[in-house]
Amino acid sequence: MPVNIVAVVTDIGRQRLLDGWGQVTALTSITSFKVGEGGWEQTPAGRVPRDPTDPGPTNSRGPTLTDLDAISNPADYPADSLGTFQKALVSVDFSITGNSTLEVTCVVAVGDFIDDGNGNTPEIYEIGLFNSAGEMVAYGTYPVVLTVPGPNTFTVKILAERS
Repeated sequence: MPVNIVAVVTDIGRQRLLDGWGQVTALTSITSFKVGEGGWEQTPAGRVPRDPTDPGPTNSRGPTLTDLDAISNPADYPADSLGTFQKALVSVDFSITGNSTLEVTCVVAVGDFIDDGNGNTPEIYEIGLFNSAGEMVAYGTYPVVLTVPGPNTFTVKILAERS
C-alpha cells in the first residue's frame, strides 16, 4: 500500500536544494533514500510519529537532523529497534508538479529490508532523502509500516514555497 509523506526540507537541504529549485541540478542532487525504525515517540496511546518540522527541545530533530533519527539519536529508541535501509534512486523516481512540488517515489521491494539486524521485522516510521555527498536533504515521518510482506512504496513530496 502506498504511503504518502510530505517531507520537511532539512537545514542542509535548504542550502543545497532551494538555490537550484526547478532545475535539473535539484533533481540530480538527490541520489538515494533511507528508511528507519526511529522517528517516533512513546505516548499513552502507543508509538506515534514525531512531527518532522519540530527540532525538539535540544534542537536535534526535524529539520536540524543530518541523518535518520534512529542514527542521530539512538539512545531514544530500544537497542533492538535501530534498523535502517538505504537504496539508490534513478531518474524515473522523480517528478515535478505544479512548478512547486518535487515528488520522489521510493520503493522498498520484497526482500529488501526483511530483518532489522536483530531478527525482527522492521517497523519503519521515518524516511530521509540524501544527495550524492551523503547529506540528508529532506526528512519525513509517518505511521508505522511493516516491511514484510512488502513491497512498500513511499511517495515523498517536498513543497517549495516561492516568494
